[in-house]
Order: sequence, then structure tokens, then C-alpha cells
Amino acid sequence: MRASQPSFFKLVTFLRECDAITSSFDTKNGRHATTRPDFSRNTNILRHSWRSAPRHSTPHRPYRIPIPLSWEAASPYTVKRMFTFEQLTRCNRTELAICRFVSTHMESASYMSVRELAAATYVSPSTVMRWCAKMGFTGFDSFRATVRRAVSQRNDDPAPQADLGELSLFFSRADSPAFEAMLGHATALLEHAEPIMFVGEGSSGTIADYGARLFANLGLFAIGLTDAFYPTSSFARKTMAVIAVSESGETSKLLELTTGLAECGATVLALTNTPDSTLAAMSDWSFAAGLSSERVNGGYNATSQLPAVFIIESLARRLVRLRQDRNR
Repeated sequence: MRASQPSFFKLVTFLRECDAITSSFDTKNGRHATTRPDFSRNTNILRHSWRSAPRHSTPHRPYRIPIPLSWEAASPYTVKRMFTFEQLTRCNRTELAICRFVSTHMESASYMSVRELAAATYVSPSTVMRWCAKMGFTGFDSFRATVRRAVSQRNDDPAPQADLGELSLFFSRADSPAFEAMLGHATALLEHAEPIMFVGEGSSGTIADYGARLFANLGLFAIGLTDAFYPTSSFARKTMAVIAVSESGETSKLLELTTGLAECGATVLALTNTPDSTLAAMSDWSFAAGLSSERVNGGYNATSQLPAVFIIESLARRLVRLRQDRNR
């Protein structure tokens, strides 16, 4: 099993959970009012403090207090407004849970006390205060003031349509030093690789063909392979790099092909949409876009391929510059 990048996968999983949150509680008393919500009536938060809540058998998952999730709708636009990519990558699992709650319940969080926010996120008040400091707030009042400003901006500005929301979030994350560092790691793996082989099937095969052609156009030794049954043992070598493209990361024939190339010593890079996929876990480097998977007309893949194309183009241009600098 090859090492992947858990911190980036953790962030992608968090962002997908933000998009997927839906209400499963009675929302009759939920409200969008600008006045302070009555938490003691709607959620019993004040009568179930974190100290008195019974312990749960699972670590870090104490007794759940019902929270009406309909106060604000989950939106990648909200996440982008509140927290930066660098801030989220520094968070542990507990702190990401607080970020998720605040991002999806901004109006409510802006009127909560420390204890109310702690109860809503199943942590202690001291954890909330440490989280505030880690996220760069001078105190809890500073945090609430920032949330209220974000709510005001969200209400004033038009939110992106559903089909643009995820892509807008993706490109906002890409504009960061952490994202650039991730691309730098992949470029370093490709610096001395020859040939660079793109592999994929179906829609992902089309992207693999495009990647091979772009790399070749830029003067790089690259080939595309969209037939998972093609015999590769005759030309597989240790100097080869394989960029495997798969939306699910679970295509069986592609996994067999990639495994065979890896056993011959090839460096494997994976472009997927699904965090923690089998393909990502077996790769030396991997990227997961984390978009909502879309299947139409009986199961055909209609998930956006823009993130994969963006990564391929970014890697190609960075690799060309790196090799040019090396040869000077």
C-alpha cells in the first residue's frame, strides 16, 4: 500500500460533507430570524451541557443533541467565505467538525454563546476557544462579529448557481500556496520520468488521451492508453510514470493495469473524484476533486471533468518549466 496525502483527502471529505448535509429533524420551529434563536426550546442545548451528557461508546462521538439543520442551507459559497484552504488543512477532525457546523449554520452560530456552540458540535467550551485562536480570531466575540459580517455579505451578494457552486469552490481552493505545494510534489515525481503514460477508461479515457496529447505538444515523451487489456509487460520500466485517470478510482481493470505497472517499478499518480479510493491509496501521489458524482441515462458518468483537465494542464506547464530550468 503506497502513501497518499491524508490531509488533502480529509479536507475534500469535509467539503463534500458540507455540500451533502440535509435536514432529518422536524424543522417547524427553525428560523432565519435576525434575533437570537431560542435554543432552550428548539434544541435543548442549555439543558444538555457537554459535562452532563452521557458518554458514547465511540471515541469523540458523545451524546448527540438534536440540531435543526434547516436554519441555513449548506453551501460551498459559505465555506469559501468563512475559511481559507490553509486554515482548513491545519485542522484536526474535531476542529473540522466545528468548521462544518459554523459554515452550514452561520446565522445561528453568530448568536450562540461559547457553551451553545460547544454543545452543538459535541466538544467542550475550552475546545471552542482553542479553535477560535487557531483560526486567527482574537476571541469568541471576534469570531461572532466575523460570522455576522460574512452573513451580511452572503445576503447582499448573489450566490452562484448549483451547477457552478462546486467548481467555484474548487478553483478558490486551487488559488493557494497549499495547493501549489501539492502540484509541486507531483511535478517532482515526473521530473525524470520517461515515458509518461496516461491511462483511463470511458469518459476518463478521453481525459487521459487529452493529457497525453497536451504533454506531447509541449515536447514531453507521453503516450495515452485507454485499453486496460493492452499488454504492458514488454515496455513497463522503472523510469516510467503512470498518470491514472478515474472518476471513481475503483474501476477493476484499470486497477489491475496500474498495479501491474507499479509492480514493475513505475511511479503512479492518480486523478480521481472520490477521496480515499483504492486507486488513490495505491498511488505515490493522488488528487481527488471531491465533486458530487453524477450518473445519468442508466448510469453513464456526467460528473464534471474540469478539475482533472485543470490538474493535467497545470502539471504539464510546471513540468516543462522545471526541465527547462534544470537544463540551463
